[in-house]
Amino acid sequence: MPGFHDAELISVEHNPDAKSLALRFKRVSGPLETLMLAGVVGQRMIDFSDRNVASRLLASPTHHISVDELREWVRWINSRNDAKAPEPDRLTIERLYRDLVDGRKGLCRSSGSLMSISAQIFTA
Repeated sequence: MPGFHDAELISVEHNPDAKSLALRFKRVSGPLETLMLAGVVGQRMIDFSDRNVASRLLASPTHHISVDELREWVRWINSRNDAKAPEPDRLTIERLYRDLVDGRKGLCRSSGSLMSISAQIFTA
């Protein structure tokens, strides 16, 4: 997967019926890259501004995540600015964690401008 450090998010195409998401980035080195996600379970994106810069993009299973971190990210995905989602149940988190470890699902996280996406397939 190409590096997305300081990449600028220039478009988002979300198809809820198909459970797909396409994120198009302009990388610092110039080329445009599209990150395609299928089987999207949940997603949340906030705090984008003028240039919509993502300081980094962490995609599991290439980036290790603990069960506790996963629980917090899933809770964040399901929260909104004015309401914090309830704590996800332990069995759901354990099943998702196993899916992440086994490569059946992925979690894409960005810091800087915040986004988190849980999906089955990531391709760039």
